[in-house]
Amino acid sequence: MPCPEGLRYMALTTDPPCLLVKAAELQSADKVLRRFRESVFFYGTPVGSEDRAATALDGISGPKWRSK
Repeated sequence: MPCPEGLRYMALTTDPPCLLVKAAELQSADKVLRRFRESVFFYGTPVGSEDRAATALDGISGPKWRSK
């Protein structure tokens, strides 16, 4: 499996993804954590905002992930 050479940018905060992961955990939605891990460790793009979380979660069926 290829690994990213480094992160493209540093996340300013981890609050949004932590809240989403905890909410997904309560709903038994393991796909959310997997997508966030892929985003960081495979693509080198940490999830640090709602927009980046929405991008990482694009294509997952289930509840709407955006708060808008």
